[in-house]
Amino acid sequence: MDETSGKEEDLEKVDASGCLAKIFTDSSERGLRAVHLSSKTDVEMTGKRSFGEKDQELTSNVEDSSVDVIEWVRHSAKIAWKCHKGLKPECPNQDSFSIVLVENEFAIYCVYDGHGPKGHDASDITRTYVVDEFLTRLKSHGNVESAFQEAFAATQELFKERTAQWDNTNHKEGCDFHLSGTTCTIAYHDIPKRRLWIAHVGDSRAVLGIRNKRNDISTRELTRDHKPDLNDERARIERAGGRVVFDGYFNHRVFSKQGMYPGLNMSRALGDVVGHREAGLTALPEVLEVNLDEYEGEVLLLLCTDGVWEFIKSDEAVKMVMGRDDNNDLQAKLGSVTQTSWDRWMLDSEGEISDDITGIAVYLQPERGSCSATS
Repeated sequence: MDETSGKEEDLEKVDASGCLAKIFTDSSERGLRAVHLSSKTDVEMTGKRSFGEKDQELTSNVEDSSVDVIEWVRHSAKIAWKCHKGLKPECPNQDSFSIVLVENEFAIYCVYDGHGPKGHDASDITRTYVVDEFLTRLKSHGNVESAFQEAFAATQELFKERTAQWDNTNHKEGCDFHLSGTTCTIAYHDIPKRRLWIAHVGDSRAVLGIRNKRNDISTRELTRDHKPDLNDERARIERAGGRVVFDGYFNHRVFSKQGMYPGLNMSRALGDVVGHREAGLTALPEVLEVNLDEYEGEVLLLLCTDGVWEFIKSDEAVKMVMGRDDNNDLQAKLGSVTQTSWDRWMLDSEGEISDDITGIAVYLQPERGSCSATS
């Protein structure tokens, strides 16, 4: 499967697991629609064409065959998503995404950007594990920030276990995450309480777009890119025995005192077992709570990997999606952002390279004249 047309039948259906499975059961008993939509590692791997969309899978408790679940998510819940492979013939798409929605109760939106030889595995493992861990802990004690911190820590432990297994079985089991990992940016929307929480490690950015009653559009960045040259990040890295070195081109990178590795251009990530052990990386997320009652007009959430942000500023992306024109289709407008990103990568690199490009857009407070199933 190279492209998805947005119809449910074009997606692979899978069973939910863990806490997610119980959420589907509970939602059905209460007559609420529940959906879990995510990417999955491309069957074609490196054979997927550049800018082709990543394979996807869908779980839903909607039993009415007359309901097109994907169309409901896109047009009633006002959610759009894109996940494109970059121009990197030697490796598969290492970005991933996931969306969990229980109508009128909560939604979770996530993007992940893998890096290193096993980056595609790192992002795929994280998208299957971290949300379930978060929901389990949230149900246990009800504290969103603690649930995020515990879920990220548990996911990092999983990477350490998989890597130790790989070492101890002479590379027959587990997977090598010594020098591979992923970013992780998650938004949790408590719909009745009108609260939004963002947790992230890495440089996959979350942005709010706000249109007020005067029709003015403003932008609020909800995350900061975790770069090693930030004063507090550098201090933590150096306290832990790592080094921050400018690479002579564009980036500061993290290295162990023992040698020129891992060379990562971010200060927080999941995976990267050597970087965590020797160079001061951390999987502890920064968590931000947003009170949506502060905003009276339309509120748009954008979550994108740095394949988008490399050449598009936050306010430009927001205006591209929220701008008024003849096309009010959110999926198409997000597509214009990812297409512009691709075009600028091609122009800058003279057609030689592009990062993977992933984005999620959702109206937390709907466009005027429309209704949202999640607000």
